[in-house]
Amino acid sequence: MNRTKFVTKIVTNEKHEPKYVNGAFGSFNLQGELLINFFFDSPSLPESSEIDFKDDDASHQEVFVDTGEIERRIQASLLMNISSLKSVYSWIGEKIEELEKSNQKTNEIVKE
Repeated sequence: MNRTKFVTKIVTNEKHEPKYVNGAFGSFNLQGELLINFFFDSPSLPESSEIDFKDDDASHQEVFVDTGEIERRIQASLLMNISSLKSVYSWIGEKIEELEKSNQKTNEIVKE
């Protein structure tokens, strides 16, 4: 079997920035590709605030009116075929193992 070595250049555009996500959902299309939507859930911002100024001094109290809602913001969407899915699945599994080993070593050091 002949092997060829490739060098890949990593390029990003000026709009690229890391996004924090805490969940994902998605589904397969008719071509068998998986569309994954990565999201970030957080409490909604308050609708408004009320500021109560005291007449006798410069102090004040601010009260926020909370909506009690959660916002789910889609941070990124990815479309992958099965080959890409398997590759990413394997890579993420390796990263999880690395992190778990690192955490285990840290815990052992802390216990000593």
